Amino acid sequence: MIPNEKLKLLGLLSISFFLQWYLANTWIAEFLYRRIEVSTPVSGFLRVREGLYLYENGLDPYSGGVFYQSPLLLILNYCCELLGGISVTRFVYTSISTMGGLFVYLIAKQARVLDPNQVLSTCSPLWISVIYLLNPLTFLPGIACSADMILNFTTLMTIYFASCGSYAIYACCMALTVFINPNALLLFFPSYLILRKCNSSIKFRQIFVVFLFYLAGLIITSGFFLNSLSFLKIPFRVYLDSHDLTPNLGLWWYFFTEMFNEFRTFFLFVFAILPLMFVLPVSIRLYYLPLPITIALIGLHSLFKAYPSICDLSIFLSLLPIFNKVQDRMRYSLLTNNAIVFALVLGSAFYHSWITLGCGNANFYYASNLILALGLSLKIMDFLKALLLVDWYANHPQHENIPLKQVQ
Repeated sequence: MIPNEKLKLLGLLSISFFLQWYLANTWIAEFLYRRIEVSTPVSGFLRVREGLYLYENGLDPYSGGVFYQSPLLLILNYCCELLGGISVTRFVYTSISTMGGLFVYLIAKQARVLDPNQVLSTCSPLWISVIYLLNPLTFLPGIACSADMILNFTTLMTIYFASCGSYAIYACCMALTVFINPNALLLFFPSYLILRKCNSSIKFRQIFVVFLFYLAGLIITSGFFLNSLSFLKIPFRVYLDSHDLTPNLGLWWYFFTEMFNEFRTFFLFVFAILPLMFVLPVSIRLYYLPLPITIALIGLHSLFKAYPSICDLSIFLSLLPIFNKVQDRMRYSLLTNNAIVFALVLGSAFYHSWITLGCGNANFYYASNLILALGLSLKIMDFLKALLLVDWYANHPQHENIPLKQVQ
């Protein structure tokens, strides 16, 4: 990193931090705590406060049917409470959100190491950090102290240390990510492929043992802190059966509101198995391009997640520009970007009309969620198709100017 670039990065991180810190101490933070685009049943800050209140009064935080999050978040907020209350909590969350931008920069730099011929990427890492840090989808969850922002941070750390070949730190970050959100286990295999490309001497069995060691350490530490093992049941259950039907940006809540109980188990299985069906085929087909497929699967994970928020969209949409040569071959970027923005704006209006004004209903809001899911799924498919095209032309340069046609 040249000195001039270091100064620019430092200035960018400082601007992002102070902007978020200022907004976190205004009425905007209180407003965002209750926005379903930012706060979900498994990431909302008010639910953490409820769990913390129960814990401080000698009760099991998972007994109230409100707190479903990882014990790590409870420990983090408890330590912040001891150090100075809500102001320290906001400072910590803002710092973590800003540090995510640093890891985005480092991942963009490592992308060039993984792609020495610059077949996929020629974009400036600093520009990728600008896209991430100044993206409202990124800093609004940081202002709202959303747990999804911490999940994004651990996910970025996992990808970065995998791209560096540091298997012990990678396994630790992967364990943290899975402990915060068990669904992140879907990223274990594609992120392992990144590690394997950088350090071919590492075996999967070795990584898995270290991962289990760190995960066991997190479970034991949480058990001592809570003096209970209820956290092994309640948070996992809410991800498996989606019994909290609070409206969110996802597809599950409305579907299971209307679903007869006789069919609930079957469709829970279908929703759970859908993202899993894509992991192995995509990873096996493009095993030699582990970083772009990991980012694509992050987008897929946010599409089928039970309780998604705008924070899940931010990490996928902000990392895509790393592969600018792939984006050049994407045909529907304008359509998908407009669909995502349109759905987010329209969803907020429909939710306000439904809940606040009482002149709408859930059907209108869910329709905007379907538009969001359609735009996101089309963007993922467009990215994977463009990735295959770039890869094919790189291996067949003599056909560079010959357009490919689908076989009828």
